[in-house]
Amino acid sequence: MSKVSEIREVCGDYALDVEYSKDFTFTMFFNSRRNAETVKRCIEVDDSVPNVATAVDFVEVVRCKDCKHWKRNVGFADSPNGHCFCHEIDTNGFDFCSYGERSEGNDNKGTT
Repeated sequence: MSKVSEIREVCGDYALDVEYSKDFTFTMFFNSRRNAETVKRCIEVDDSVPNVATAVDFVEVVRCKDCKHWKRNVGFADSPNGHCFCHEIDTNGFDFCSYGERSEGNDNKGTT
């Protein structure tokens, strides 16, 4: 049976440590507390009831490069990659936030 730690915040993301044995701990990172809590619940339920699949409710992540609010290299000299006009900040194309909305015609779903 796996031992699951409490969810902790790490640099704006959420981390969940899963101890498989006294010698091996795996850390998973999530973009939202809700996703971390869902996985924690799945691990706890699946470990307590053998051969039971747990239904989950994950939220799709829209990377900045796929978001309708983001534009690549819009003239800011020190921009890391582009600019988010929703939050008025410079971001990298692989960043994400909870406000991301996939731009129309962008079918890069699932790519990194």
